[in-house]
This record gives sequence, C-alpha cells and structure tokens, in this order.
Amino acid sequence: MRGYEFLPQSYLATNANPSNVRFNTRVTRINYDENVVSSDGKTYKTLVNTVDPSGACMDYYAQRVISTVPTGVISSKLITFNPPLQYSDEQYNPFYMAQYVKIFYQFPSKFWDDNEMIRVALNNGERGHCHHWANMDHPKFFPGSLVIRCEIMTEGFDELKDTVTQDLSQETLLALLDPVRTVYGSDNVPAPVDVYYPKLNKDPDTGFGAYANWKVGKSFTDFARFFGGVEDVVPYCEHNGCNSNGEWTMMLSGSATCFDWSEFVHGAFFSGEKAAYLTLQELGYDVKFKGSPCDIDWEWLA
Repeated sequence: MRGYEFLPQSYLATNANPSNVRFNTRVTRINYDENVVSSDGKTYKTLVNTVDPSGACMDYYAQRVISTVPTGVISSKLITFNPPLQYSDEQYNPFYMAQYVKIFYQFPSKFWDDNEMIRVALNNGERGHCHHWANMDHPKFFPGSLVIRCEIMTEGFDELKDTVTQDLSQETLLALLDPVRTVYGSDNVPAPVDVYYPKLNKDPDTGFGAYANWKVGKSFTDFARFFGGVEDVVPYCEHNGCNSNGEWTMMLSGSATCFDWSEFVHGAFFSGEKAAYLTLQELGYDVKFKGSPCDIDWEWLA
C-alpha cells in the first residue's frame, strides 16, 4: 500500500552515501575497453563520460559497468558505446519502445455512473481509440476528482499523433471522447476543463516510450547475443559488453533483460540483482548465487 516509491526512498535514506549518488546527470559515453593506470597504481578497465544540467562534464573510472537504461535510450543513440556494440542495436536488439498513453479528462461535473470501468464496443476501424475508460472518480482511485481516463496503445497512438509535433492535437483529444458521448449522449457530455497525458514518446529519460516490446521476427538467440548472460545459447563473451581481453566489463541490464518478467517492476529488480552477482563473479569474488528469476526457464521455452 505504500507503493514502489517507498523502496528506493527508504534505501537512499538508510544505505546510500549521498556523495556517491548523482541525480539529473546524463551518461553520454561508455568506454568499456580501457587500460588506464591511475595515480595510485590501479588499472581501470571502463570509463563513463557524463554531463550535468549545467553542461559540466565528469568522468568516472571503474573496473566494471552495469547499464540499466531503457532499451529506447540505447536505440536512440543517446549513449555512445566505445567500442561499438559487437551485436548492434539495429540488427540484434529484440525490443522496440512501445507506447501506452493514458489520457486524463477532467470535467466541470460528473455525468457518468459509479462503475469502476466504462467499456464501449466500437467498429474495427476505431479499434484502440479509447474504447476502454477508467472512472478515476471512483472510491478506489481519486473520489471527487471528476476525472475519467482512457488508454491508447502504440498502433492507435502512431495513427492519431501529429507527424510533425508528435503530439495529439486538441481536436484529436476532443474527438476521442466520442465513445463516451455514444454511451451517455452528446448533450450530457460537457467540454472538459482540462486534458492531460504524459508525453513519454518525447521523453529521452524514458527512452521515448512507455515500455519495451518484442519485435516481430526476433529470436531468442538475438536476445542472448545482445544482452549476454545466457551461456547455454551464446558462449561466454560472444555477446555485447566484452573487451578485447575477453572480459565482460559492461553489462546491459534493466527490466527488458529479464526474459520471463520483461518490463515488470520486479523484472527490473531481479535483473539488477543478477547483474550485480555476475559483476562480482567477474571481479573474482566467490559469491553464493543460487540463481535468478531472470534465468531462462527452458521447460517453458520448450
């Protein structure tokens, strides 16, 4: 009931050293085949270049790097990988960024009933155009808000958005209320006082989308080559993230890399946990890792 937000906030409050956490800072480049000796005699194998909102650049040297950015960040080339990925995003990344657009309409008064959901049967040509509505004024959500919400998925959003601005126009947003007018009558549906939807498709922090979805025609071998960590399919270091010495110095982690729980919050947690254990093993630590929910369920695949 406290929400997922409670977990990172509690962790930061009790475990994280603020001097070791950087917020609002973008990674611009990951160099994962370095051989730099520092003043203290240490040899570092990775170098991460970053820039903060003021434009100031800062570099970080490390022995290993774990990247958990959305797959859309990789696909949009917001981060340069040096050397280039052995298995390119264009050819091997099995995911693309899908859209899941939630549109919130607030009205001056309530004209709908008290049910939690409003579902409307539409013609096939209008499939995906707000035929499924949530009553946000319901006691389970935000009573008194005078808000109803609909969703548009990738295909519907791509069809309706303006090709120049990449936004839903005001005219389109008002037209999407037609199913509600069909149910309750046009005369009973007033003009909304406010309309809002999060523009994840234009947000680089989210990877220009809501979640990663599997591309048509991609194989599990593509997945294993791009993300690594599946030695049953792709031998050790015949995947992305390995340096010229055959060491796995950069791991592509994040929710998309957890095959059975891809793009779920717990998939993100499990993938980070697995990447941490694999990194410790790469560094020579004797860690007792009993497996991960992100490990491949071969019985299920068969």
